[in-house]
Amino acid sequence: MKSLVVYFSHKGENWDADGLVDLKVGNTEIAAKKLAAALGADLFEVVPEKEYPWGYKDCCDVAKEEFTNKVYPNYVGDIDVAPYGIVAFCFPMWWGSFPMVLGKFIKDHDFSGKIILPLITHEGSGLGNGVKDLKKALPNSDVRPGLAITGHTVSSSDKKIRDFIEANHL
Repeated sequence: MKSLVVYFSHKGENWDADGLVDLKVGNTEIAAKKLAAALGADLFEVVPEKEYPWGYKDCCDVAKEEFTNKVYPNYVGDIDVAPYGIVAFCFPMWWGSFPMVLGKFIKDHDFSGKIILPLITHEGSGLGNGVKDLKKALPNSDVRPGLAITGHTVSSSDKKIRDFIEANHL
């Protein structure tokens, strides 16, 4: 069965165990690429039309406004998801759920009958409502239990990712 890893990642100021750090590559991008390599999957990055602010607080403010007001920002590019039986969604935990730009991508595509693998990066909130909200957004999909990876540990997450794949019999 063909696999696709769809991810949204934020580079810039991010929170980690030691406080604010500047990331040239977002934690979720690192995790998504590891998952794609382990699955032998294609990779698609959801890139917002309007880039999120670099600064942590500014980015949080924009994300909160989108989440609170149910604003689904547009993204650039697209991919045909029809040929894929397995789709992994990789995203940072924003306001207890997935970023709204990823929500827009989900709304724009039909994932009926597909296996959905949630991989969520965070700095303390775990899976939050991410999996529950994916199940709500994708009622005709097989949304599997998610994998939560602490952002500052993504570089050493290979075993967790392999175990996640094995636990899903993939």
